[in-house]
Amino acid sequence: MKRIKAVIILAFSFTTGFASNPDSTLVHNVKKFIVNETGFALDKSFYATWSKSEMPMVVVYVSLCDKVRGIDNHASRYSGFNEDFAKTLASFHESEGHHAFIYKTYATSIAELNNRFISYSNESKCFIILHEFIHHFRRDLGLAVPYEYEEALADVVGNYGTMEFNKTYSSLDPKILKSQKFRNEKIYKIINKTTVAINSKPEKVDMLNSKCQKDIKKLLSDGDSFQKDRFAYTVNNGYVLKNRFYSEKYFLLQRLFQKSGTLSTFLNIFKDCPQDSKVFEAYLNNLL
Repeated sequence: MKRIKAVIILAFSFTTGFASNPDSTLVHNVKKFIVNETGFALDKSFYATWSKSEMPMVVVYVSLCDKVRGIDNHASRYSGFNEDFAKTLASFHESEGHHAFIYKTYATSIAELNNRFISYSNESKCFIILHEFIHHFRRDLGLAVPYEYEEALADVVGNYGTMEFNKTYSSLDPKILKSQKFRNEKIYKIINKTTVAINSKPEKVDMLNSKCQKDIKKLLSDGDSFQKDRFAYTVNNGYVLKNRFYSEKYFLLQRLFQKSGTLSTFLNIFKDCPQDSKVFEAYLNNLL
């Protein structure tokens, strides 16, 4: 099967359309906040252009059946717009005894606007923009941030950056922000706990995945549409593998953000990070 390199994605789906004026103001203000806080020059197209296609991107993740681990160094086996091919690929890997997870999304690091994005709460839109900003920040500055840290970093900035943003603009509901962060972090903990449990007791993989799905579904009963779009799937090892990129390194980076105090101070850490990914975590731990 042909392997196609995956683009960075943020897990949610949406459709095209145009924004109302309040939405345009929010997007403008979040982008202004990013520039003012970090000095980073955002692409002119960053959340300024509309998607021209209704076709979702389809991503196939494949894990070993007895471990939360890719079958080689690649967690994703395909990312593109051919859903039939994705299903065929997933079926092939399942016939080989692996766990395949098919994820569909209209969102990539291209960071385009559309109606589904606009339908989310302002708190979620702010999170999304800040998350996607991190992918551009790492890419454009050529930072040596391993992918599993990059996704976790993007979620730390999404969760805590929204609160920093609200200190300046006061346009978001503080209670919703707190609940949004709390629910996200509870899900990260569930994913991390499930990963450890499956890897230590592979004979219980089905039961552990079922419990993970039940626990996340319970949390999402009070979640907003963005969180449901992001996490409401049937759980198997492929699902856990995909979401572990958000969760595994999250709490280490969370502690660093809290110690740093500001978004700009926090992000400066990654401008001087080592090129060798093997010593990356030691570098971060030494800063705590």
